[in-house]
Amino acid sequence: MSSAALAGKLPSGSREVELSIQGMTCAACAARVEKKLAAIDGVVAAVNFATEKAVITAPTSVPAERLIDAVEQAGYGAELTGPAAGAEGAGRERSGGGSRDAARVAYLRRRLIVALVGNSVRLRRFAAPAAGPPGSPRPRPAAPPQAIASAREGAPHGQVT
Repeated sequence: MSSAALAGKLPSGSREVELSIQGMTCAACAARVEKKLAAIDGVVAAVNFATEKAVITAPTSVPAERLIDAVEQAGYGAELTGPAAGAEGAGRERSGGGSRDAARVAYLRRRLIVALVGNSVRLRRFAAPAAGPPGSPRPRPAAPPQAIASAREGAPHGQVT
């Protein structure tokens, strides 16, 4: 990010835009989004994976939709928030009301379902089979602790002392 942007002073003809980014799972994802946004002339972006936000300094000639398209081309979802949302997205926010929250809840619900299904498939792969294929012998039950102790002491098999 430029020193002027860090100091809070934007270059003339520039504005600061904040985007909410959906779908990032690691720091490499944030780096990929930053790289896509930086490919646009005059754009400087700082993407925070933990907060799922991107703070972008862009020329006023670059519309917010172009920034959102760049994030979507990187494979992630984006939504306008912050300072530019009041200027460019005012109509959408007033008419949408809680639609942004509803969309976020739906997105998180889908991620949860995918995670649960994926984990159940992985766990099933490692679970011991209840019974083998038809015709195979049943697994023997584990020996009771007394039998193990008597075997260690040298008692004949089957005698518990």
